[in-house]
Amino acid sequence: HAGEPLLLRTEGTRSSRAPAVDVAIIGGMARTNNQLATDDVMNTSPLERLKVVVVAGPTAVGKTALSIDLAQRFSGEIINADSRYLYQGFDIGVDKPTLAERRGIPHHLIDVLPPAGEMSLARYQDLANAAIRDVALRGCLPIMTGGTPLYICLLYTSPSPRDS
Repeated sequence: HAGEPLLLRTEGTRSSRAPAVDVAIIGGMARTNNQLATDDVMNTSPLERLKVVVVAGPTAVGKTALSIDLAQRFSGEIINADSRYLYQGFDIGVDKPTLAERRGIPHHLIDVLPPAGEMSLARYQDLANAAIRDVALRGCLPIMTGGTPLYICLLYTSPSPRDS
């Protein structure tokens, strides 16, 4: 179905002996509320039909390495979807990628909050949507990567928390 994400399953990555990682390629997002476009997609602008790759899965399965490999191969940029990566100084214990591990690939929504900062779902949705659109406007592929399912699902299945 055109409005549903394409789900792929990998058998791990080169840099990991971890189990499979799920990758969802979201067909497109509607212009408002980050919802999948379910109406006439052929009559929408390219910005209304953004392609977004999602790399999601449990802790320590190689999501970051896979997303960096995909970004290098497909001219992508990574948008963080891990709630712990948002915080400055939370580097140990969360396996946040170092600058060297990022291999020159732009990463968005990492270290955007002080340790005592707060993030709501509505704010995350706005920040992630802006990052996705900025990446796409530069002609790059947005790659949403992380292990916080609520952040990932929020972008393509749920109405905005501000609307409820």
